[in-house]
Amino acid sequence: FAWSVKFALGFTALVSIAVFEDIFSGWLVVAYSFSITLTSEGAVKKGLFRIFGVALGGFSAYLALTASGESGDAIFGLIAWMTVSTFFAAYCGLRRGFAAQMGSNQEKGFASVFFLLTQNLIVTDVFVDGLDKNDRTARRIESMILGIGMAMFLAMVPPGHYGGNPKFASAILEAEKHTLFQTIQLCLKYAKQSNKKDKDKSFSLENFNKDINDLKATFSTKSEKLMNDADDFYRDASIVNKSPFWNVDENLKDIIDSLRSLGSFINTILEYAANIVKDEKLGEMIFTGLKIQAELKSLLRDLEESSSVSNISTLQVSEHDEENSILSSPETQLLISYLLFAKKDLKIQQDRLSSVKFGIIGRNW
Repeated sequence: FAWSVKFALGFTALVSIAVFEDIFSGWLVVAYSFSITLTSEGAVKKGLFRIFGVALGGFSAYLALTASGESGDAIFGLIAWMTVSTFFAAYCGLRRGFAAQMGSNQEKGFASVFFLLTQNLIVTDVFVDGLDKNDRTARRIESMILGIGMAMFLAMVPPGHYGGNPKFASAILEAEKHTLFQTIQLCLKYAKQSNKKDKDKSFSLENFNKDINDLKATFSTKSEKLMNDADDFYRDASIVNKSPFWNVDENLKDIIDSLRSLGSFINTILEYAANIVKDEKLGEMIFTGLKIQAELKSLLRDLEESSSVSNISTLQVSEHDEENSILSSPETQLLISYLLFAKKDLKIQQDRLSSVKFGIIGRNW
């Protein structure tokens, strides 16, 4: 919301300037609109590349028009200049190898595109339309740099939309924690029904399986969207990450990747939980052991309190206790181990996120 308000204010300010000043209003707002990016870091760093491209393009156009002169053969010199400069601008602005077919390198803020736009506009105005060279060069550069400068200024005005802010990764972590929480709740819900003499027929093995699969589908959809958002914001903010200001904590990318792996592992847990109850005999007793239920409740409590995970090895199980002996079955042990590992990893990633720095002064989240 705040970003939209700032964009509207900047747009209105530029149009107002164009009304009262002799300036190219069209290219003023075009340069501004193209310089607004996803993040504050990206807008500032890409803006510097764009300003460089505009200034160099204006200088190149001025030199070309000056060198070609006004004689009848001027067109040939101008064509040669424009051909060579366009080639080098395109070459410097494109990615290398097969990726060159995907267009300009966004990490350089489309500096080559702004170079070519400025150069071609000035040459067309002067050579084709016969307008004054000095006036056109100055006004084109002025209008485009003013638009880009406005975008950079608003990006630095709080509240900023920082791509290095761990809140995007934190949203992924919360979704994973919530899904793990719901998984354990479903297991306990089924365990309660299994222990009843008069079982609620509305909550059968089939219903448990369906609920687990629905949870898996919901989590997969939400997780994919959150991952894409986190990747996009990080990518936009982390360009030129060796600059002296507004660098993105490199640990953030590693955390996002770790959360992606953890998300895949949680999907594996959900799939495994759905599969083990397909065996009717095993499914009827898989969550009925009291020690199993105690461990599930302990995990649930840990997730609620964000405390350390209890160790399953501390549970004392009697070999002669038929009800508790199911804890030693491979299927149950594996499921509990999966849940323990996921809980521990969630805690690790949460601690790592708390140490990530972001913003122009590199403050902690």
